[in-house]
Order: sequence, then structure tokens, then C-alpha cells
Amino acid sequence: MQHPYIAIAIFAVVYFLIICRRGKFKIPIWTSMLIGAALMVVFQIISVDSAIKSINLDVIGFLFGMFSIVSALDRSGVLKVVAVRMLKSTNNHPDLILMVFVVGMGLLSAFLVNDTIALVGVPLIAHISRQVGIRPQILLIALSFGITIGSTMTPIGNPQNLLIALQSGISLPFITFIKILGIPTIINLIVTFIMLCCMIIKIHYFPICFLKQISTYYTTMLLTSFPVSYFSV
Repeated sequence: MQHPYIAIAIFAVVYFLIICRRGKFKIPIWTSMLIGAALMVVFQIISVDSAIKSINLDVIGFLFGMFSIVSALDRSGVLKVVAVRMLKSTNNHPDLILMVFVVGMGLLSAFLVNDTIALVGVPLIAHISRQVGIRPQILLIALSFGITIGSTMTPIGNPQNLLIALQSGISLPFITFIKILGIPTIINLIVTFIMLCCMIIKIHYFPICFLKQISTYYTTMLLTSFPVSYFSV
């Protein structure tokens, strides 16, 4: 009966280390996760055999291959060229720029892993916010929502979807994901874009505290809505 309480305590410690990784402790996130996994084995929450069996080599191999390909595209400048051309078509119009970061980057993340698109998008946001005069916070929110929503459309958009595709035994997972999640994902991207367009005027003219309120609201909504999209598969 003590195991559930120990597991919850380890879970809380790991999350505490993740939250405080930029503060006093400065522990990398992967180190925090490794500490948590080791504690689970040490306190016999799971056995060593179970821990080894829980390692999915298919996912690790996929992520290694995908990140290698995407890293090559990034280093060669292909991703940046695509993103810059998308932004040039906006003619520095704020609404169209917002659409690029929500819809455009969201669709790219469905096929190139959302983490990679985030790494490519952040430097672009820093440059565009200075050129156009849009607050970088709103573009960061747009990018985070775009890649988070867009990546749910395919099994290669994020590792969670890949786990679902591999362990659920779905036939033709790529086609199945797009068939079931394609239209809802696009609708969500468009709705998110419209909502951000409605809020950008308030964010532009109101104090920064309003932006913080929006960030908190959207973060809460994001955390509570994510599992629904996964179970819909």
C-alpha cells in the first residue's frame, strides 16, 4: 500500500526539479527524468525487467532518424528558407504574420516534429517582432499553440502520437490519424488564429498584465484539453 504514495512522491519531486531547473538547481530536464526513473526502480515501484521492457526502441529509433533528417534540413537552411518565404508573403501584415505562426507552422509541425519547428520559429519571432513592432509574446503564444495543435494530426508530429500508433495496433496509422484528426486539427488552428486576432488589439493597447492573464488562461486550457485529442484516435 505504500508504493502508490512513494510513486506520487517521486512524481512530485521530478516535477519540482523540472519547474525549478532554471532557478537554484539548474538540473537539465533529462537528468530530472532519469533521477525519477532510477528512484522508481530503487524503491521497487517497478522491477528492472519492467523498466527495460518499457523502453520502446521503435520510438527512440524514429526520433533519432527524424531529428537527424530535420537537423540536416535546418543546418542546410531549407527550413529557414521555407519559413522566410511564408513570412514574405504576408507583406508585414500583423494578421497574416499571425496566421503563418499558427496555421503555417502548425501544419509544418505535423510532418517535421513540433520541437524542431519551435527551434526554427523562435529566432524568426525575435527578428519579426523588431521589424514589424508586434510584441514577441503574442507570436510565441501563436507559435506554441500552432505547433502543439498541428502536431496532433499525424503519428510523426510528436512522440506521444507515435506511441499511440505503435502500441494501439492501428492499421495504416498515418492515413488513420489524418482521416480522424485532419479536419479537427485544421478547424482548431483556424479557431485559434481567429481568437488571437481578436485579442491582439487588446494586447497591443492594454498593460502587460493582460498578456500574462491570457498566457495563464491558454496554458491551463492547453494542459486540460490535450488528453482529449489523444483519446479521440
